[in-house]
Amino acid sequence: MIDQEIPPSDWQAVFEQFSRGHHGQNVEVRTTGAGVGERRNMSNLPLLGITLEQRAGQEPCVDIAAADPRGPHVSHSVFKPVYLQAREWNDGFSAELKIDSEDGRTTWVRVGPAEQLLRPGMITDGLYERD
Repeated sequence: MIDQEIPPSDWQAVFEQFSRGHHGQNVEVRTTGAGVGERRNMSNLPLLGITLEQRAGQEPCVDIAAADPRGPHVSHSVFKPVYLQAREWNDGFSAELKIDSEDGRTTWVRVGPAEQLLRPGMITDGLYERD
């Protein structure tokens, strides 16, 4: 497993690469933190892509989009992101993004088979820790 903190100057490129590499894979998006506890925003929908929107005079926003071919388009936005971490497994298929926002919330974006991803709270001798 590889963990990497991504500097803001590289966010757009990472989102584009993540979107290309994982397009069509089932995605799970959940948010934790201040005022929300833990909320599942989307689950088991094919990923369309992740974009960083930075319009003049506005705060940045990360948009995550997914859609079922037989159903509606679903999106989730992370307003005022301040931190991005990427995590990839050696299988080349499973990955996770951790996006922290200015309001203290954390959004987790995971793709890949559930059996390839470590469960929250799993004891890993410090190799994998959630905030």
